[in-house]
Amino acid sequence: MVRARADRFSIALSSIRMVVTDRLIGYDGPGDNVVHDTQLIGISQALGQEEAVIEADAPTRSGAVLRCSFSHHVSSARGARSQVPLDELIGTTARLLYDLSSDEDEKLMSFLGDDDQQTISPWNQPPLFES
Repeated sequence: MVRARADRFSIALSSIRMVVTDRLIGYDGPGDNVVHDTQLIGISQALGQEEAVIEADAPTRSGAVLRCSFSHHVSSARGARSQVPLDELIGTTARLLYDLSSDEDEKLMSFLGDDDQQTISPWNQPPLFES
């Protein structure tokens, strides 16, 4: 289900953590998109069931990596000082965590704005004391 949503919206996943019965299984690629990875597909088929993905890492176009938690319905940037543009955070998270209809996705994209917008530079603290 998660890999199908990632594929539908062309969201790369570089890491997937899933639970099967009482076991955790992690599958990471060296920065690669594992959505169509033949080894992961083979593992899923060998398990004989749809894997229950609990977390996935999704690189964004700005270079940040979002860790999406499907059990808690939250997403956060990996790394202590990571910054993620709000449109990428909301767009990627909503598309992965929820089974959006085409109409819902269109409304979301309309709300977030054009995908081709340039990322605005981050705000910086002005000097506290004038020279």
